[in-house]
Amino acid sequence: MEFSDKTLKGVLAWYSLIHIPPDEVPQALNEFARVLVPGGRLLIGFFDGSPRTPFPHAVTTAYYWCIGEMAHLLGNSGFDVLAVETRQDAGKRAHAAITATVRSRIVLRCGASPVARTATRASRPHSRH
Repeated sequence: MEFSDKTLKGVLAWYSLIHIPPDEVPQALNEFARVLVPGGRLLIGFFDGSPRTPFPHAVTTAYYWCIGEMAHLLGNSGFDVLAVETRQDAGKRAHAAITATVRSRIVLRCGASPVARTATRASRPHSRH
């Protein structure tokens, strides 16, 4: 996405993720998380069904997602699910929507990881004066 980090308060992906190949959906969710401010909201809509199963759609091939798997992917991308809605109209595909918020992120730049920093501190001898 052509937006700077942490610049948007909300992203709407209404039945757009269904057209992305399943292996690329995590990358899209990561991009949403990147551009959202901490606490920013994401609303996604999709067809609820057997995850990653392709089906013909008016525009191009689309893919079903189940709520559990989409929620899992959102969690892996730094989101907390706030609400889930479903709808089943007679003779139609099942629909689902998830509202999520992006968690605050700690970005480490230059230097060791927190584990390595902790280990470095712990390995120093303690002196008492």
